[in-house]
Amino acid sequence: MIGQLLWRGALMAFAVGALHFGEWVVLRRRWNEVIPGWCFQSGAMSPARLLWLAKHYRIATVFDFRGANERGVAEEAAALRDTAVRHVHIPCGREPTRAAVQQFLQLADAERAAGRRILLHCKDGQGRAIYFAAVCLMEYDGLTGEQAFLAVRRFPKALRWIRFIVPRAGLLGPKNPKHAMIRQYRPRVSA
Repeated sequence: MIGQLLWRGALMAFAVGALHFGEWVVLRRRWNEVIPGWCFQSGAMSPARLLWLAKHYRIATVFDFRGANERGVAEEAAALRDTAVRHVHIPCGREPTRAAVQQFLQLADAERAAGRRILLHCKDGQGRAIYFAAVCLMEYDGLTGEQAFLAVRRFPKALRWIRFIVPRAGLLGPKNPKHAMIRQYRPRVSA
C-alpha cells in the first residue's frame, strides 16, 4: 500500500514536471534569469511576445545570436526598430568566434555600466544563448568555467532539483562544441 502511494506520487511529480518543462520550452521559450536584475536568456519568439517580455522585465537591449540567414532576424529587428528596445544582431554559428565574443563583451560592458537590462537569445535558447549566458556569469559574476557550465543547465529554475536525481540533466553534451568552450573560457583580466 505504501509502495503504491509512493509510486503514484512519483508518477504525479514526473507528470507535473514534464508539463512544466513543456510549458517552459514552448510558451516561455526557455526564459531564464541569468544574472538577477540584469541578464536574461531565452529562445527566439514572436516579435509581439518579445516586446511584451521586454516591457515586463524592462529589457533595454536584445542580443540576437542567430545566424545571418536564420528565419526571423529581420522581422525582429524591424519590430524593435521604433521602440525603446535596442536590437543587436551578432551572427554566430555553432561555435561562436572570439570576434563575436569580443563584440558582445564590448556592448555588454556598456549596457551594464548604464544599468540597462539585456536579453540573450538564439533560435531555441539552448546553444548559443547558453554559451553567452555562461560568458556573462564568468565575466560579470566571477564564476569559473566549470561553475558557469553547471549554472546554465537547460532547465527552468523550478526544475533544477532534478540534478540531484540525474546529475547530467540539462547539461550540454560532450559532443556539443560549446561544452568545452564554456569549460575552457578564461575571463578578461580586470584593469
